[in-house]
Amino acid sequence: WDPSPANPLQYEVLYGPIDFALEEGVTVTSFTNSVSLTGLNPSGNYDYYIRSSCGGSDKGIWIGPFELVLLKTVPFATGYDTLDETAGLRVSGDFNDTFFIDYTEGQAQSPEIYWVFNNAETAAVNNWIFTPAISLTAGEVINTSFYVYTSSATANRSLKITMGTSRTAVDQSTIIYNNSALNANSTGFYELITSPDFVVPTTGIYYFGINDYSPINAIPTSMFFDTFSINTGTLATNDFVSNQFSIFPNPVKSSLNIEIDEKLFIANETLTLQIYNLQGQLILEEV
Repeated sequence: WDPSPANPLQYEVLYGPIDFALEEGVTVTSFTNSVSLTGLNPSGNYDYYIRSSCGGSDKGIWIGPFELVLLKTVPFATGYDTLDETAGLRVSGDFNDTFFIDYTEGQAQSPEIYWVFNNAETAAVNNWIFTPAISLTAGEVINTSFYVYTSSATANRSLKITMGTSRTAVDQSTIIYNNSALNANSTGFYELITSPDFVVPTTGIYYFGINDYSPINAIPTSMFFDTFSINTGTLATNDFVSNQFSIFPNPVKSSLNIEIDEKLFIANETLTLQIYNLQGQLILEEV
């Protein structure tokens, strides 16, 4: 933090879980404008306050709370229902009629708070929710899951789940999930959607984006979004026998041929072919 112009003898930092009572926090002191905190829970979220002190009872008032959100790992999940679950989230877009968090009784997937994305009649929307920082390792297999519900069976909504190196739209360059034709399902309520498995290309710190990019629509339509999670995927390379199929030519210019031994059809009622690009994104699926 910035040092006080009053040049106090020391500073006190009071910290604890999100929304903690001041009398229940832990106080540490420092003679400089920084402090090291130990014994924190990995991936935890904390609030903290700062005040200056000149010794004895000569102390300033507590300034805060400030949010301390530690680096997350997979699995990660949020239902948006508590201050702890929303710690570290950032949003971008139109926060008036087209984008807000709500708690109308009976409208959440679990248990009571959810996001509302409304379409606009005069312009396309471009609203974002960004996760806290997530630590990922090269080769790690992940997927995302979430619950979504739209209020119309005819007016399509558009939704993307992305991944990038910052919480800005321009840096959300990897698309994990994309559907420009979301509408109300037959149940009339939330649908659980799980994105295809994705292989992390490079070790680093990433942020995930939830993006409503629905076009202009004269029909007022709401899209409800709840309970987002990042999960360990199951993509593997040992689920086949290599001598029971062939791929040619190699390298490929414009056409790829895949021949499958008929024994696989005898042993399996159905076969599913999935092709992924180098970023781990599903680009073709045939049954």
